[in-house]
Amino acid sequence: MIIQVFLGVLVLALLIGNALLFFIPKKNSQKIVLNTQGSAVSNAIPETQGISNGTINPAVKTLVTEERISLLNKRIARLEEIVSMQGKGIGTDAENEFAQKITDLQEFKRQARLEIEALKQRLASLRKELSLEPDDTKKRIGEEIPKEQLHALAFRRN
Repeated sequence: MIIQVFLGVLVLALLIGNALLFFIPKKNSQKIVLNTQGSAVSNAIPETQGISNGTINPAVKTLVTEERISLLNKRIARLEEIVSMQGKGIGTDAENEFAQKITDLQEFKRQARLEIEALKQRLASLRKELSLEPDDTKKRIGEEIPKEQLHALAFRRN
């Protein structure tokens, strides 16, 4: 019951508000001129001064032209900043960093190869000391393992 009374009062208030808005005339209707990017021009021009009889008021043309010129000046300034930054060597820093990474990678590969060779030699000397393999260990270390045997060792298949 209370909810129905509340909804009835709400509907009545909305109807009265719409009726008042419909019958009361608007006093200050102004038209705001927009530029190409959607921001409003700083000075709003009343609708009667903007366009009359299909011709555009010279004041409106001037405002629009000034806004376009200011936007173009901002774009030119932004482009000049970008060009000046590129001239200072921003690209060369990236190139130097890339060259340093390549050098580091090559050094890592060289160190890894040296360590692998040292490990092979140490393994050969340990096997010789423990008498696990015959003396032809040096020949066998340099040999390649067939792919089937390598696959079987990797996946522990017999």
